[in-house]
Amino acid sequence: MAGGSRRHNALALRIGAARQPGCVAFQSDQKVRVLATGKATYPDVTLVCGPIEGDPAEPSGAAISNPMLLVEVLSPSTEQDDRGNKWQNYQLMQSLQEYVLVSQAEARVE
Repeated sequence: MAGGSRRHNALALRIGAARQPGCVAFQSDQKVRVLATGKATYPDVTLVCGPIEGDPAEPSGAAISNPMLLVEVLSPSTEQDDRGNKWQNYQLMQSLQEYVLVSQAEARVE
């Protein structure tokens, strides 16, 4: 999240730094496209295991369409969207195995 708090940025970096063999982690500048809806988002952390698939309608190949894991660090300005619209769209991604919400305000991971 551009302009996020120091705590938000530190949490996202720590999560993204946790490595899984055969997987690639991306930080919040990575666009993720939900092909079923066309919606593009920039999750705080994206993890892809195996070959990376892009959006076939986007010739630049900038968007990832097959994340295995998406993580959002909750902020007061984004929490409602992270729990609502984003989650509804993300559920349409066949590759997605986990959607993780991390609180900045307390020690809580959902």
